[in-house]
Amino acid sequence: MSQVVSAIFFDLFSTLISVSKAVGNKGRHTADVLGIDRDRWNTACFSDHHDICRPTNQRRIIQKLAHSLDPTIPLSLINQAAKERQWRFDHALLNIEQEILEVLNRLRDAEIRLGLISNASTDEVRAWPDSPLSPLFDVALFSCHCGSKKPEPRIYQQALQQLGLKPESWTLL
Repeated sequence: MSQVVSAIFFDLFSTLISVSKAVGNKGRHTADVLGIDRDRWNTACFSDHHDICRPTNQRRIIQKLAHSLDPTIPLSLINQAAKERQWRFDHALLNIEQEILEVLNRLRDAEIRLGLISNASTDEVRAWPDSPLSPLFDVALFSCHCGSKKPEPRIYQQALQQLGLKPESWTLL
């Protein structure tokens, strides 16, 4: 017996959008502004120093992450990095590849409900309400707003509940 797909959940970053590859993106990478190795910066971004399970402030996050790597980084560079990082994330959310939008619209036309589950800090998704992606999703859960992050079961349970689906009715592909 074949299964009928009634809903699909997506991740946002590195799945639907890439902040570093957004259409026309000309902003500098945060690590470059701070004078930090990109690999070290990316590791810090996925560490416990990057609080993504509550509302946060971009500049404070960057300061905490930057100073965990090098406590001598001046506040002027941190402020500049926060400004450029915000621009890059906003830009990525507002400039979606046409092919992504077309696929999501085809899924909606097929009456497949769409959900989004993403680990993100508050300012990383600041532009979500204005993103062309936003109206295409029936549910959008961001870790900073719901208090849990992937891969914690609670964020998936919340998403399923908001779509009115029972946990036993879904399959991870």
